[in-house]
Order: sequence, then C-alpha cells, then structure tokens
Amino acid sequence: GGGGAPGGQANLPRWSTFDSRPRFNNNYLGLRNRIAILSEAFAYASFEDRIAATLYFVQETVDWAEAHASEIRAVVEIAETRPLVGTQLSVRNRIALTHPEPVDILMGAVETRYNAAGRPYNHRLDVLTPTPMWEYGSFESTEDETVPAAYIIPPVQQLQPVLDRLESHGVPMRTLDASRTMVVESFRIDSTSVAAQPFQSVNERTLWGAWVEGEQEIPARTIIISMDGPHARLAFYLLEPRADDGFTDWAILDRWIDGDGAFPILRSHTPIL
Repeated sequence: GGGGAPGGQANLPRWSTFDSRPRFNNNYLGLRNRIAILSEAFAYASFEDRIAATLYFVQETVDWAEAHASEIRAVVEIAETRPLVGTQLSVRNRIALTHPEPVDILMGAVETRYNAAGRPYNHRLDVLTPTPMWEYGSFESTEDETVPAAYIIPPVQQLQPVLDRLESHGVPMRTLDASRTMVVESFRIDSTSVAAQPFQSVNERTLWGAWVEGEQEIPARTIIISMDGPHARLAFYLLEPRADDGFTDWAILDRWIDGDGAFPILRSHTPIL
C-alpha cells in the first residue's frame, strides 16, 4: 500500500520516486502511450563525470531499446488500441510501496572540499554501499473515474483556451453540425480551493463534487471529443475536473468557474455520432 512501511523494520530509510503527475515529462509521455526513461546524473559528481555517466546511460538505453524493439512496439500497440470507454482510470494517485520487503539501494558518499574561491562543496567519493530501504517506486490510485464515450465543450469564447491546449496536445476534435437534445452528465461543484502559493505563476485549483445525469439541449458548433482513439487517456486526464494535473488544476477554467460556479465541460456515456 501507499502508507507507512510494514511493521518490524519501519525504522529503515525510505527511497521514493517523484509523484505521478504528468507535469513531469516522462509521466506525460506515458499518457500518450509511449515509453520514457529519465536520465539523471549524480548531483555531487564532477561536471566531467556527470557528462560521461549520462553518455553511457543513454548509449546503454538505446542499445537495449534496439535489442528489444519488437517488444517495445508490441507494448505501444496494445496501449494505442486498448478500448478505454467505460473503464476506470485514475484521476488522483499516491506513491506506493513497490516491494513487500526492503531492497538494497546503492548509496554513495561525499566529502567536503573547497573550490578556488574558498567555498565548500560536496565532492562525490568512489564509494557504493548497498543500503536496505523501503522502495516507494510505484503509483497507486486514490480516486478513479469512469471514462465516458465523449466530452462536450460548449461553443463559448471563454473556453477557447481549452480548445487551444487540446489542439496543441494533438487531441482530435469535431464540431456538432446541428443542435440536439441528449442525456449528458454535468459536474456539480460542491466546493473548491485554490493553493495559497503559486507554482509556475499559477495558483492551482481543486474541485469537489459529483457528475449528475440529465437531459440538455446541446447547441450547434459544440465541440465533441470522442474517446474511442489513442488520445483518450490523455484527453480524459486533461478534461476531468478532479484530475490532479489537468486543465482545472492549472486554473485554465478559473474564469468560468469563478463566474457562475458551474463546470462548463459536459460528458456523455453514449457515443455522439
């Protein structure tokens, strides 16, 4: 589970990855049904050693990918063609314990040295010590949502930033030719909070509420995002109001939400033809 370490060895140190949000680029590529590998050099190594280590790591990664090219293609093909409509996907996650027992993590060592200006810095020593730790290198969902057949974006100027970003992400969109009445879901907002401190000049927003089904007239020129293609996982995460790194979180819908308190994007569990 994602909570504390199991009993008996709870005093062991913990090795933890960064969180699951796709603001971290390799996580984002996963939403696009691709595989990404993060390369990071040891912070206390010399500049020369970091360059060399990065070069060797990238070379080994490319060599491995070449040797396993057919397996990689098969994994990507499965992700590209897997139907998602009606399934449960996560909108919020936490870092989880990967193994039920401690694993050995290779730990380095540093010593204090002084540069030409007399300032101290940590210099990495040629030491590797296997250290038992709890490995928190996985993610587990804390909140799921059902993937709809389509998202419905009203033809209003305030939502143009949403359309612009969907286009930049490569999400296919089409326009409804004529108005029609249909059963849809709208997200009823119960409460909302805004982060006190900005992140990259944005005060992130969190919504609470529930999807409520009802009949509505959908006007002509409404934008339809069908969820039957390889883009579905990404579109779901960007548009779901509870997603922890989607458009709502990044305050892109704030102008609308601050106005009348309604979440403007609808969804349908029936395909819109």
